[in-house]
Amino acid sequence: MKKLFCCLLTAFVAVNSYAQSQPFKELLSDAQNGSVLAQWYVASCYESGKGVEKDDVEALKWYRKAAEQGSEIAQFNMGLFYHHGKGGLTPNSEEAVVWYIKSAKQGFAGAQYQLSRCYMFGDGVSNSDAEAVRWCRKAAEQDFMAAQKMLGDCYFEGIGVTKNQTEAVKWFHKAAEQGSAEAQYNLGICYAAGYGVTENHAEAANWFYKAAEQNFAAAQYNLGVCYAAGKGVSQNLPEAVKWWYKAAAQEDAKALLNLGICYQFGVGVVQNLEISVRYYKKSAEQGNEDAKKRLNDLGVSW
Repeated sequence: MKKLFCCLLTAFVAVNSYAQSQPFKELLSDAQNGSVLAQWYVASCYESGKGVEKDDVEALKWYRKAAEQGSEIAQFNMGLFYHHGKGGLTPNSEEAVVWYIKSAKQGFAGAQYQLSRCYMFGDGVSNSDAEAVRWCRKAAEQDFMAAQKMLGDCYFEGIGVTKNQTEAVKWFHKAAEQGSAEAQYNLGICYAAGYGVTENHAEAANWFYKAAEQNFAAAQYNLGVCYAAGKGVSQNLPEAVKWWYKAAAQEDAKALLNLGICYQFGVGVVQNLEISVRYYKKSAEQGNEDAKKRLNDLGVSW
């Protein structure tokens, strides 16, 4: 959910100089006198515990006041509070959608993205892939990173739009350049396989590396494969093992399997059958059939 709050920062910055120039008591007084900015800021203070004791019930009260005066960011906050049952509310996706729509229609990207997810998963509203894409596109066109990645997924899979891998790559690029690890990984896959772009293993390794540096397990596994095969990078087995270790630490079944193979045959590490079996068992416990077969071949039960 933290991605949803990216655009909250913009709104926060917009009122920050105003808020910093006044003590909380004065902000509260302004809020009580009807200032929408003050109401939203007071609500955010109560929600975060900034300058006042954390109190979601009070936060909800002030978000509601600002939302009812038409504040799009407060309307978005109301949607989140209903969605997650904060401030003493019972979780209510239908009511959350009502508020997301109010905010989204005013152009608030976070609400547009959240509304697109509601339509995509039938959460509080009837499932509609077309509506999901429509709202997702509005947020993506405002450079909302998570929406750009989601729109790329829609084009890649043909969900709510005609399948178009070139268009998918365009949106993955936009999200990846903003730091989305998932989009960076997806770009790596596209470049490695030539989906929507000319196959380019150096570019694939580059994007896998960016995502791997953010601790994205699947990218760490794939980067290890690049180093093991010398695809897009110089072959370096110890480097491959290093990245498989990182992915295996997150229980990535394929990385666990590969480490088992490395230790069984002494590839990039000192041969050690006991450690090999340990990794095979961890992979097999996640349902990896190759790991199960290798254990059977070694006469080891799991």
